[in-house]
Amino acid sequence: MMDEQNKSGTLSDAEGYDLIAREVFLPIFPLIAGKALRLFDHREGTCLDIGCGGGMFGYNIALQSNMSVRFLDKQEKAIEICRNRGREWGLASRSFYTVGDVHDIPLPTDAFPLIVSRGSIKFWGEGEELKQAFREIYRVLAPGGTTLIGSSLGTPEMQAAIEEKMQRYNPSWVKERKAGGSCFRYDERLKLFEELRIPCRIESDETGTWLVISK
Repeated sequence: MMDEQNKSGTLSDAEGYDLIAREVFLPIFPLIAGKALRLFDHREGTCLDIGCGGGMFGYNIALQSNMSVRFLDKQEKAIEICRNRGREWGLASRSFYTVGDVHDIPLPTDAFPLIVSRGSIKFWGEGEELKQAFREIYRVLAPGGTTLIGSSLGTPEMQAAIEEKMQRYNPSWVKERKAGGSCFRYDERLKLFEELRIPCRIESDETGTWLVISK
């Protein structure tokens, strides 16, 4: 699920987010998928894309590897869009879909060697609610696995292009973001992981800044 506001009129939230993902954010997904795979350092197994929306992150991981991907979103409409994209992109045989909430992930413990999420943490709440989301993510992460959580806009060039395009959908979006309205607050999140005793670090490079969880 994207963290950008839906300004698409009568479209549902899921359709609006997917529209923005397709028309504005599309170039960043191959970049961040490559980042996830470099951190994971494997090309086999199953990835879990949390708050997947239309599945752009997870599908780009599938395109760059031999991995299967489990897509999780709490909106049925998002999963429907995601499932249709899997068929369109020829990835249906390696794609699996679950309607579910990050606070109570309906999937087995220690199941996924790679977990990713871009832009959805804004919807996970704060305080104890956010801690519960982190507990669940850590529970389903396989031993030796890697989780990448962030809100990347890609390289500085990509960010500039995204900001220019977003003016057409929501003129106040850039101002709100720069004013801290969409601030990811990495240091603050990292403290929650310390309280939970979950191994996590902050990593920044050309792909953006990420929380990286290990197990």
